[in-house]
Amino acid sequence: MQMNQTSIQLLPEHIVDQIKAGEVIERPSTLIKEILENAIDAGATKLDLHLIENGLELISLIDNGKGISAEELPLAFCRHATSKIDKFEDIYHLNSYGFRGEALASIASVSKVSCESTTVTSYGQINIDGGLTSNHYVEERKSNTTGTKLFIKDLFYNTPVRMKFIQSKTSEKNHIKKIIHSFLLDHFDKDFSLKWDNKEKEIYPKKENQADRIKDVLFKGQSIELEEISASYDGVSVKLFLSHESSRGNAHKSHFLFVNQRYVKEMAIHKVILNSGATLWPEGEAGHYICFVEM
Repeated sequence: MQMNQTSIQLLPEHIVDQIKAGEVIERPSTLIKEILENAIDAGATKLDLHLIENGLELISLIDNGKGISAEELPLAFCRHATSKIDKFEDIYHLNSYGFRGEALASIASVSKVSCESTTVTSYGQINIDGGLTSNHYVEERKSNTTGTKLFIKDLFYNTPVRMKFIQSKTSEKNHIKKIIHSFLLDHFDKDFSLKWDNKEKEIYPKKENQADRIKDVLFKGQSIELEEISASYDGVSVKLFLSHESSRGNAHKSHFLFVNQRYVKEMAIHKVILNSGATLWPEGEAGHYICFVEM
């Protein structure tokens, strides 16, 4: 029996990006996390997010960060393109969010992206469809207002297999809410606005302290009393907010843990916090907590 000889060939870059995208963009919530991190890294103090169909139809983010220079706009959507590393040792001195330069490339490979960015010296626009650039416009101009407008449409339109991993609308919306709330809670000194489909826009103005933002985001319209505890030891500082209100079980509880301004899940620390709050709550009950760890 004669076997078919298959020649080895390099995959085209846009197909590689589509395959790798699943490692970075699992669902709309992970995409939203990536672009919010990018905006904050760019120094944005005002972020305007609009989602349609839980981000599958449209994810729009407008920020007032420093922007991306018009000439470098295509580079922002290339894999492993970053402004944060010149040499390997730089990795050990990073205090910002992502640095590998994979997020935007992955997003552009599985959606239709339009991006406009303004810096103090230029304006640029780029359109990318499934990883392939269809338009790149560059204009030199002076501007007093900087920022980026990112529009992501038809997520996973060219990789329908990814849709099998998308859960129910309620579940996906809860994932998205958790991510957005984590940014709202941690970055209380920034203005946020959020719009779901055609509903009225939710406005979250910057606050003077985290306690006010926590009440605004998680307990709006409720008379929730928060206990604030701060401590530091051996280079680790902790700020913990506990609600006086409590109930049995974990359903509908707000539990957030941040380490160096990153939202994380860690069961061991979760249990420690609940045990620490035992003196505040009746036996067998637990309340809400928001914990910030810096180290």
